[in-house]
This record gives sequence, structure tokens and C-alpha cells, in this order.
Amino acid sequence: MVNDSLHQLTEEWNFHGLTTASNTTPRQLWIEGMLSNSNTDLVAVTEVLEDVQSGFSDYGIDDDGPSPALQTCNEVSVPQCPILLSDEQNTD
Repeated sequence: MVNDSLHQLTEEWNFHGLTTASNTTPRQLWIEGMLSNSNTDLVAVTEVLEDVQSGFSDYGIDDDGPSPALQTCNEVSVPQCPILLSDEQNTD
């Protein structure tokens, strides 16, 4: 239950627009950073891009093609906590 909620929170966070970054999402910023550093010798960037290229080479991804539209579901469901607190605990 907690892991599901954390996964959904992560998904919502990664796809919400940031007002300080011209409404781009954290995921878009990460991808932009990876692509802008793709021709560098930075180990972290190189490893990620190698994993992507080896894992998706059979799917016909066109790196120069148009970007797909951003799809989000801006609805987060937080389950009710099964722990009941006393009136005294609620006031502390």
C-alpha cells in the first residue's frame, strides 16, 4: 500500500509542470539534460544512453522524430490511515 502510494506520487511529481522552469516537467528537464550532454564523456550520461540504446534498438525509435504529447493524470488518491489517534494525541 505504501509502495503503491509512493510510486503514484513519483509519477505525478515527474510529470507536473514547474512554474520556475517555463512549465516543463522534472522528467522533461532530465531528458533535456541527458540529451544536451549526450556527446560528453560523463560516465552517468554515457551509461544511461548505452542502456537506452541497447534496450530499445529493436523498437524502431526515431530520435529525430516528433516528441509525443505529454500525458498526465493529475489525480492522486491517498488511502486513509488505519491508525486511530486519541483526542489527546490529535492535540499534541
